Amino acid sequence: MQLDEQLQQHVFSLPMELKAEVLDFVLFLEQKQERQAKEQLKALMSAVPASVNLADELIADRRQEAEKEQAEMDK
Repeated sequence: MQLDEQLQQHVFSLPMELKAEVLDFVLFLEQKQERQAKEQLKALMSAVPASVNLADELIADRRQEAEKEQAEMDK
């Protein structure tokens, strides 16, 4: 028997008041998980522009270095 089936059986056997408490707690956990997932996504999305800017800066620096090297070689 799967864990979810076992949990359903145990919850089913509880008195109605306890079923309501269990379901309220499950709802709380689902909302908490959804809130955390949204916060993680927001953090990741805010990190993307910073990463792109850093990559652009690194590329620009590398181009400048390559241009300097080429200029020195052309002398």
